[in-house]
Amino acid sequence: MYLKRICTFLCISSLSMLAQNDLDTLKPIQDTGMVLINISKEIQLLDENYIAQSKEHKKIKGFRVQVYNGSKKDCLEQKSAFRIQYPEVGVYNIYEAPEYRIQAGNYRTRLEAEKALRIIREYFPGSFIVGTEIEWPELEIKPIESKTE
Repeated sequence: MYLKRICTFLCISSLSMLAQNDLDTLKPIQDTGMVLINISKEIQLLDENYIAQSKEHKKIKGFRVQVYNGSKKDCLEQKSAFRIQYPEVGVYNIYEAPEYRIQAGNYRTRLEAEKALRIIREYFPGSFIVGTEIEWPELEIKPIESKTE
């Protein structure tokens, strides 16, 4: 029991020192209003692994909103209507005999799918959430800008 407490204390103190070192990597670039961020090799390695994994495994478990199911002709009409209403959301045709299905979005959590469902139901009231394999979300990297006044 005593040894567990010592190990826990050492782990926490080590992590706090690492966190403090990470804060030291943020350095303002003089007179430009920007901040230079030095990324550790470990973080770069994680980023590279994420990219490699997303290329290898195109799908992960997640959720989509099913907008419609029925005949092929009706599904294509619903897909067009959906794209007009929500152009920023990905739409997918899925065929499972004997019906076609239209599913929208790539949501990693049910909560994200629930938020989208509330919006989508305004125009497609019969929509519901389905668990399925989704495409990897895009890794969005934006430069961080410092606001100096």
